[in-house]
Amino acid sequence: MIAAVEPGVISAGIEVYCVGLGDPAYLSTAALHSLAASSSGKFFQTTDALVLRKQFVEILADAFRLSMAADPLLDLQQGVPTAVPVQMTNCESRISFVLLWEDPTAQVQMSVRAPDGTTFSSVSAATNRLLRYIARPGYRIFEITLPPGPNQTIGPNQLGEWQMLIDPVYIAGGSTRASTSVFVKSEIEIAAQIQASTVGAPMSISIELTHAGSVVDDAQVVVRLTSPVTSLAELSTTLVQHRAAAADTHHIPPALQILTKTTTADCEAPFSKRRYGLERSVPVDGVYRAEVTATGKACGGTFERYWSGSFYVGPGEKDRRHIVAAETIRVSGRVDAPAAE
Repeated sequence: MIAAVEPGVISAGIEVYCVGLGDPAYLSTAALHSLAASSSGKFFQTTDALVLRKQFVEILADAFRLSMAADPLLDLQQGVPTAVPVQMTNCESRISFVLLWEDPTAQVQMSVRAPDGTTFSSVSAATNRLLRYIARPGYRIFEITLPPGPNQTIGPNQLGEWQMLIDPVYIAGGSTRASTSVFVKSEIEIAAQIQASTVGAPMSISIELTHAGSVVDDAQVVVRLTSPVTSLAELSTTLVQHRAAAADTHHIPPALQILTKTTTADCEAPFSKRRYGLERSVPVDGVYRAEVTATGKACGGTFERYWSGSFYVGPGEKDRRHIVAAETIRVSGRVDAPAAE
């Protein structure tokens, strides 16, 4: 149990990344969020298996103190090549391009084009020690090291727009969803903190952009906030918790599954006192997700940075009393019978 191991993990200084796959009503979201926050890690939650894989890429980048430069999802169509652009500056020393797709039987090729037109394909890594290429069922990875050299003459010109070139050669169903992630080793870094305790207390999101330790104060920062519409505590009835606990051996029929409704809004975060930030009210308890996109000028060019994470907000004291009373009514009235759910 988390409560049994959490003190030892925290005292050892271990960062913990907690990942929940499934609806928040069937997960111990409060415990997962608490463990991640207490250990200076991060909490992720999703109902989407492709997004889950994308989140593990983010964890990998974060664990090695790398920055996400781009992270879009897209639909691949058989025989229709597509290009995903990403801006690079002179402050990047390594770039990693990661492509994931849902159908592991699909044949998808990936190459990378530098701003000067230099194109790296799967065969380039055999003769270029600055490249690393990995191909496995369902994913491709390109890692490019950019040593500075005298007057930056070693390797391609890195300043400007790079492109991840994707060629869906064969897809059994004609199309498949894909995730494209780009992370970099760079002097330009992004960090975010979210403070939100209970319903009724304001939620604050604070983002810090730095270049070689100095604050970047002239970027455009947008926060995409996905919020629950209904109270998680009210959805998490005793019956739902029992179903979640038994789900390994007794799968929950689709007709009885709960899917928490959410709403998403984009908000621009203004700069103030070393940070970009915004405050929002918290209408209901549950799991929230923040995605931060930052663009600006530094190191001779345009940079892009991406950060995401989930967080749990508990009910206020008034909400707790209401939920306890409602649960008592459900039990006494036998509304918790499966046929009535």
